[in-house]
Amino acid sequence: MSTFPESGHSDRQKLGEIRVRFRPEAASFKLWQMAVAQVFTILFASERCDPDPMNNVPTSRLISLDAFRGLSIAAMILVNNPGSWDHVYPQLLHAEWVGWTFTDLIFPTFLFIIGVAMWFSLKSYSGEDRRGLWSKILLRAALIFLVGLFISWFPFYDLSSDNLHFVGVLQRIAVSYVIASVICISFGHKMVAALATILLLGHWLLTVQIGAGEPYVKDVIFSQGIDVVAFRSCLSSAVPIMIGYLVGSYIDRPRCDVFVILKLAGVGIVMTLVGMLWSLEFPIIKSLLWSSSYVLFSVGISTVVFSGCLYLIEEKRFRSWAIPFVHIGLNPLFLYAFSIILDKLTWLIKVGGGDTSIPMHVWIHETAFRPWAGDINGSLLYAICFVAIHWLIAFGMFRKRIFVKV
Repeated sequence: MSTFPESGHSDRQKLGEIRVRFRPEAASFKLWQMAVAQVFTILFASERCDPDPMNNVPTSRLISLDAFRGLSIAAMILVNNPGSWDHVYPQLLHAEWVGWTFTDLIFPTFLFIIGVAMWFSLKSYSGEDRRGLWSKILLRAALIFLVGLFISWFPFYDLSSDNLHFVGVLQRIAVSYVIASVICISFGHKMVAALATILLLGHWLLTVQIGAGEPYVKDVIFSQGIDVVAFRSCLSSAVPIMIGYLVGSYIDRPRCDVFVILKLAGVGIVMTLVGMLWSLEFPIIKSLLWSSSYVLFSVGISTVVFSGCLYLIEEKRFRSWAIPFVHIGLNPLFLYAFSIILDKLTWLIKVGGGDTSIPMHVWIHETAFRPWAGDINGSLLYAICFVAIHWLIAFGMFRKRIFVKV
């Protein structure tokens, strides 16, 4: 789920480059020196957190939701940053068109999480506060959209309109968030559920009508214009937020016991099965189209996984495994945007001089991972280490109680 257009990674070729001429041996030493210094600064600083890491989390937060959010952000960073795009496990790539992989489930999961959090955020507003609420929603969406444009255009060598698309991850989040917010604030729960169903059915009918006999052919879809299809598919990508909102209202009770969690998991299983059945008529397609069957199928899985997080963290109090993901989940937007910028920089900065210079990304992968781990596992280990770097940053921000909010 990179911020490059969903049709591929060709935009990397449009980037300029920064050539830094230095000896690889010196670069390696400096990089390791900086990394070790940062680890020691974070882990052994004089300022200490509470012995129980969860005690530093604001008490009003739902720990399982933060953990689930952090898990989804870590997964986003993982699939966006292999050591080599030529050597990636199939499940860590998007499906070419029809079908799904693990990677295709991550984005709707994050939208679902936004919806759950939105319930807890909006419930504190009374009718008298609506004007301020609308301002807050529009400002938040605008900021998310602008951050999406910033990281799409970075490093600002090409400011043409070719880079201005709704298909960027954050741009889609912003538009979907506004659509879902308008519906969730304006209507009761039953009407929200009904409108979610109408949006999915409407998206299906529009796709069939506009497709003129070949509604699910990739070339037919893309010939309609990327922005046109992307904006239309925001109607369906708003549905995970709406469903998440309903889930948030369902679990918001004095005690979310095991029976409540089981019912929630059951609803998730039903949505998954309905999505699979619907795919027989309207195929599961993530890329740009966000087919209705894909949305229902993926949100069903998200609901089941979230039920598992609720059971383990809230009911059984088994939290130790979730601590790193909570750290990441408390600063999701900052870490996601930073991961995109850092990845672009590793491709821009060149190691070596003259015609033999190579991107730092390639040099790190080829010297630190590929020689001993092989092609595909070395590529995966690079991605895992990239995630680990972001966890260290998240942990440092957590220790200093820095929470970037939009």
